[in-house]
Amino acid sequence: MRHKITIIAILILMLYSNTHNSLPLSLYARARDEKIEIYRDLVSIFRGDDTERFLSRIYDLSFQYQLDFDLVIRWLYTESRFNPGAVSHMGAVGICQLMPPTAELIARIIGYPKYDLFNEDDNLNLGFAFFALLLRESDYNYEKALARYLAGPNWRYHIESRYVRFITEEEPLTVL
Repeated sequence: MRHKITIIAILILMLYSNTHNSLPLSLYARARDEKIEIYRDLVSIFRGDDTERFLSRIYDLSFQYQLDFDLVIRWLYTESRFNPGAVSHMGAVGICQLMPPTAELIARIIGYPKYDLFNEDDNLNLGFAFFALLLRESDYNYEKALARYLAGPNWRYHIESRYVRFITEEEPLTVL
C-alpha cells in the first residue's frame, strides 16, 4: 500500500510539473506566433525565406531585453529595413545601425569581447542591449530612449522628430 501511495504521489508531481512548466512556454509560443503573423507580410518583402526565423529571433530578443516587440519592429524597419548589411552615410552599421565606437562600448559593458557588426546576431545583441540600457536610463520613456539612440548627445533636439513619432505610433506596421 505504501509503495502505491508513493508511486501515485510521484505521478501527480510529474503531471503537475509538466503542466506547470509547459503552460508558460505554450503561452509564450502562442504570443510569438501571433506577433509573427502580424508582421510576416511586411518583413518578407525585405527578408524573403528568412522571415520566420528572423521574426522569431526578434521576438525572443525583445522578450529577453524586455522591449516592446511592435516598437522594435518599427525601430528596425526605420533604421535599416531589416538589412544586416546596411551602412549609413554617417557610418552606422547593420540592422540596428550601430556606430562602431558605440558598439565597442556596449560590447565592453555586456562582456561581448568578439563581435562583427555585419554579423546579424552580433549586431542585434549589441543593438538590443544598447536600446535596453537607454530605455532604463530614460525611466522607460521610449521617446527619450529612441531620441538618444538616434542622436547621441544631441538627443533633446530629436525628441519630437518624425523618426521618434513614427516608431512610437500605436498601430502595427503593415504592407501598403
